[in-house]
Amino acid sequence: MNARSLRPGLVAAVAGLLLAAGCSGASSQTSAPPSVGQPSPRVTPSACPGLHQPSAIRSWPRPVPADLPRPPASNRAVVALSTENLTVVQFTSSISLAEGVLFVLDKYRKAGFTLGRGDAEFNQADAPFARTGFFGQVRITGTGPCTTNWLVAVGAPRMGTCLLLRPPSAAASPLPFGS
Repeated sequence: MNARSLRPGLVAAVAGLLLAAGCSGASSQTSAPPSVGQPSPRVTPSACPGLHQPSAIRSWPRPVPADLPRPPASNRAVVALSTENLTVVQFTSSISLAEGVLFVLDKYRKAGFTLGRGDAEFNQADAPFARTGFFGQVRITGTGPCTTNWLVAVGAPRMGTCLLLRPPSAAASPLPFGS
């Protein structure tokens, strides 16, 4: 895959979304607690074969931090947009959307990144992440039962504060992505 294979306007739309909604508050939805005696719903990852395959991403393009976890079965990362203040990297992975979300929740935190209040929909999930002097956002779109498209947007490290992306939340609940 290369940057030319992107649908026209997709990268511009993502960048516009990040710029427009970046530092605003996140919407949250609340749901009723499970009824007494009813089992709590559980997220059960699918059995996608890619879950146990290594990533083909050997290193991230700059300015993505070298230690940002690389999803399993992901292909070569392509810089889809690069400006002075924003870099967007695109790739696909042979894992499900649920597996991608669980990967981000587990591996990003273990690597020292703080996850912010994100958003999850039927076929898409996103979340801001940060570490001292660095911020970014990951968006995962499910395109099939075992196929996901990923966009990782990172702000220039020298910016230091949230100018484009929502800051991480201190919310106790990690699902979906800290909401």
